[in-house]
Amino acid sequence: MKRLFILSLQGCLLVFFLPLCLGCHSATNVAANADTADTSDIADTVNTSDTADTNDVTDTSDTTDTSDTVNTSDTTDTSDITDTSDTTDTSDTGWTEPFDTEIPMDTEHQAGIEWIFLEGGSFFMGDGRAPHSLPKHQVTVSDFEIARTETTNAQYRRCTEAGVCEPPIDDHANTFDNPGHENHPVTHITWQQARVFCHFATGRLPSESEWEFAARSRGNNSSYPWGDDPPTEDNVVKEPYTTPFENYPMPVCSRPTGNTVQGLCDMSGNVQEFVQDTWHNSYDCSMEPGGSCHNGNTGAHPGDGSAWEYPSDYKTVRGDPSDGGNAVWDLTNRQRGLYEGNYASTGFRCAR
Repeated sequence: MKRLFILSLQGCLLVFFLPLCLGCHSATNVAANADTADTSDIADTVNTSDTADTNDVTDTSDTTDTSDTVNTSDTTDTSDITDTSDTTDTSDTGWTEPFDTEIPMDTEHQAGIEWIFLEGGSFFMGDGRAPHSLPKHQVTVSDFEIARTETTNAQYRRCTEAGVCEPPIDDHANTFDNPGHENHPVTHITWQQARVFCHFATGRLPSESEWEFAARSRGNNSSYPWGDDPPTEDNVVKEPYTTPFENYPMPVCSRPTGNTVQGLCDMSGNVQEFVQDTWHNSYDCSMEPGGSCHNGNTGAHPGDGSAWEYPSDYKTVRGDPSDGGNAVWDLTNRQRGLYEGNYASTGFRCAR
C-alpha cells in the first residue's frame, strides 16, 4: 500500500515538472537562437562597416585616376614647354650661329635701300666720361656699306607684302598704315624683326663699332654727325629744336645739314637704332681681346669692329631719340633694349 502511494506521488511530480523543464529547455534554445541572431546581425553590421564599400571610399578610379591628374600628355608636354626652337634658339639672342638662309632676299630691289660705301679705318670709340662708354679705346673697322637712312615704313612694307616680315607690333603710334607716313622711320619693331628685314634687303644689322664709325663720318673725333657745333633746328630732329612732340618721328633726312660727310641722315635725332651687339655695360673687355669678361665670353669684341655677341635678352641701341628730352646726346651715347621689345622711339638701319 505504501509502495503504491510513492509511485503515485512520483507520477504526479513527473506530470507537474515535465512541462516546466521542457519550457526551460525551449527558453534556453530561444535565448541561444536570439544570441545567434544577434551575432549574425552584429556580424552583418561589422561586415557593412568593413565594407565601407571601397567602391565609394577607396576607389582610385575616381579620386586618384592618374589619367586625369598626372597625365603628362597634358601637363608636361615638352613639345610645348621646352621646345628650344622658339625659347632658347641662340640665333634669336644674338649668338654667332648662321642666319636662317631660307628667308628670301630681295636681291633685285634690296627693299629700296640706298647704300653708302664707307672705307674702313681705325678710330677711338667711346669717351672718358659716361660709365657705359668707358674706356675710350681704339677700334679698326673693315670696309662696309650702310643704309643712308633709317628704315622707312615704305621699305619695311615691301618685306611684309613679300610675306617675309611681320608688321609692326603696335601700329597706334608709328602710323605704319596711315597714308602720308611712307617716308617716316618704321618703329615698334623688335630686334629680331629688324634682323629679318635686313636679311631680306641683302644686308644685316651694323655692329656697334660700325655704327659709331659711320656716325662720326668715318671716325672723326667729333661730338655730332655734323661736327662740334651746337645742335639747332636745322640739323637735328629732336625737341625742343623742331616741331611739337606729337609730330615725332619725322620723315627721314628732314635735316640735311645734320648729315655726315658721307651723306648719312639722322645719325643723331629722329629715332634711336638697334645694332647687332648684345648689350654690355662698358667697353672693359675690348681692352682684353679673347679674355674672360662677361661670364666666360671669349668671342668677338668691339676692338676688331665686329658685333659683341653672347646669349642675352638685351641688345644695344645707338643714337638719340627725338623724344628723349631737351639735351642732344653726343655720338658716344648708348642704351640697352630688350631684343623682344618694341619701342615708339626706336628703329634701325641696315649695313652689309
